[in-house]
Amino acid sequence: MGLMRKRIRPGRPGRRAEAATAALCWIVTDKPGEWLHGPLIDELTDLGYSKATAGAAIRDLKDAGLIRAELAERRAHRLFPTVAGRACYYGLAAS
Repeated sequence: MGLMRKRIRPGRPGRRAEAATAALCWIVTDKPGEWLHGPLIDELTDLGYSKATAGAAIRDLKDAGLIRAELAERRAHRLFPTVAGRACYYGLAAS
């Protein structure tokens, strides 16, 4: 099943899985807490993902325990990688 809650149907490109992988890469490799929820969605939409896909991908990462969110100023959520998220990313990178 991977990072996602739902299985990707055969023959379907898996855009949400791609968006989650990109988001996890940025959150793990950049300075901890550098990414906020809104700007990360904007960055993913710049890559061609819809806002719904980008939001679902971030939610899936949180649900899987790969990232955590902390409330920052003005109700923004600052995103941090977890130990499991780092292990998952570097495990994916080694593959």
